[in-house]
Amino acid sequence: MNNETENKEYMRPPQRKHSSVFSTRKLLGLVFGLFMFLVYEGMGVLMFINFFNWSSDWAWTRWIVGVVLVIYGFFRAYRTYKDLTRNDDI
Repeated sequence: MNNETENKEYMRPPQRKHSSVFSTRKLLGLVFGLFMFLVYEGMGVLMFINFFNWSSDWAWTRWIVGVVLVIYGFFRAYRTYKDLTRNDDI
């Protein structure tokens, strides 16, 4: 069998046209991702300013929890961004 015969037998599957409109799943993912980003960042900031009036004995825990919440909030925002910008070649 030569290469020419193989190319004639192979038919390329139809390609999907990419739409500029978000699907429902992507739209809900964006809204939920942004909401959760704001929740984590807000809770981290509230920990930093001692909104919950933790005693000074627990100050180190408050700072650690605040930093973890802020970092995780940015991680969630990054994952949401990557999910929206990935190329779906299905």
